[in-house]
Amino acid sequence: MRRRSLWLALVAVVGCHHPPVACGPFPGTDFWTILLTAPDGNRLEGRIRMVGAAPRFAGRAVSPDGAAEPLDYPLDSLTTRGDSVRFRFSPSHILVEGACVDRDRVEARYEEDLRSGSDHVTGHGALRRDVAPR
Repeated sequence: MRRRSLWLALVAVVGCHHPPVACGPFPGTDFWTILLTAPDGNRLEGRIRMVGAAPRFAGRAVSPDGAAEPLDYPLDSLTTRGDSVRFRFSPSHILVEGACVDRDRVEARYEEDLRSGSDHVTGHGALRRDVAPR
């Protein structure tokens, strides 16, 4: 009985293993929609698009009271490796990092250092490949 249980456990672990999904070229020529939310109600929403040869984020940071700060910045230090995507945009001090779930979606988290003492926002959500407007 013990051998059978060990065998079933091994089959379950091996059978459930999924290799990482490569993101492909990110962002490539596509638009990516971002919606990331923190438990305190802060949100980061917008789109990533290529402007010339550089990826750029355009959107807004929304506070829990509904105040929205427009953001339009190039992505700094964009790296992709296997199923991982990581980038920053300044001067907002925002870091976004995540893992590709499939070619069209990245499950991500973000951190925003508000530079005023202990204020620090952390949230999660998704980046989704979008059809570019024509």
